[in-house]
Amino acid sequence: MYIERIAQLQLSAQNIPLVELPISQNRYIPFGSDNLFPHQLLHYAAISTTHKAILQLKTQLYAGDGWQSGSELPNWCNQELLQRISNDYATFGGFALQVICSKNGETIAQVKPIAFAKLRCGVPDNKGEIGFWYYSPNWKVWESQATTYSQPVPMAVFNPSLATRYPRQLLVVQRYTQEQDFYPLPAYMPALPDMQFEYEYAQFRLHSMQNGMFPSLHIEVEGLPSEEERQAFYEALKKKFSGSSKAGEVLITYGYEGSGRTKITPIQVGGNADLFREWAADATQRIITAHGLTSPAMIGLPAKAGLSASGQELNAAFEQFQQVQVKPVQQVLVGAMQELIQFTPQAKANTDLSISNLKPIRQVFAEGLLREILSTNELRTEIGYPPLNPVS
Repeated sequence: MYIERIAQLQLSAQNIPLVELPISQNRYIPFGSDNLFPHQLLHYAAISTTHKAILQLKTQLYAGDGWQSGSELPNWCNQELLQRISNDYATFGGFALQVICSKNGETIAQVKPIAFAKLRCGVPDNKGEIGFWYYSPNWKVWESQATTYSQPVPMAVFNPSLATRYPRQLLVVQRYTQEQDFYPLPAYMPALPDMQFEYEYAQFRLHSMQNGMFPSLHIEVEGLPSEEERQAFYEALKKKFSGSSKAGEVLITYGYEGSGRTKITPIQVGGNADLFREWAADATQRIITAHGLTSPAMIGLPAKAGLSASGQELNAAFEQFQQVQVKPVQQVLVGAMQELIQFTPQAKANTDLSISNLKPIRQVFAEGLLREILSTNELRTEIGYPPLNPVS
């Protein structure tokens, strides 16, 4: 008997490239095999609930309560700018700022955040120095259609000595990665397949319910067709039934002796559901680990064995994450601002620039979680009410 099998849950093949490739004729270095790797990262942020929650938490913690200084800051050094560069750094491992110089080229007039996903690194010169980055409002359109609207525009790298020649410049800040010279790789890179699995598992469950928990199929075909015919039949069934959106499995056997008709038999799925749940839990944990979180409770997920984390455990996890993950990133953000502020009239008074103390853990986590870890009196104190009198 000749047997072929179509897998029940097939993940889309993910080509996760190391992102340096031969130099483009357009004078920029492609970011990924199709020059759209940042868009892939945005895709993962959209489809993985765990990943998205962690990115939101990181952004909130990086930005804290805003800039803090002993004197007045330039109007462009505001909370919106801090929030945007915090989000880009959490997602891509880098951020960029468009610097607009004054007419005489001696000071900085304005600074605006610019989406990191819309930038590509220019080709280094014969000294190995990068003089330009390229901006396109839509790289997807440029790579497929090359329209005038999406054509990349060069932006000079930030250099105050060239301010009169290039009044609009670009300051790019990115995390160091050993694998790459021109682009950052986010620290969560190893968990990208897990993010895809998390999404496919959710789709599989959804379509299983929509299809009435449709069982797998055993298809028995009379006789033994040629190899070409079997392959064509296999491809047709694969296209129709495979993938998480089909939520079904097909087993094909040949040699069935019947009345000239194909026999289709439902097969009830047994232990696969438990196996997939186990895989999904493992994928979630791998995403959490890749981001450097020490406790799933930090994003509102239950701890192992379904137990809730205590307030002390949460505070310990939060403090460790703050010291190891958050503070180093905040130093990068502050350093970028200090580099720019020194070219403004407020320069001398702002050597003490910092990001204000992060919000206490009770303000970061969900209300439902707070009710689990704080007493009634602790909650009343937090919102400004006096504690209840103890029962005598």
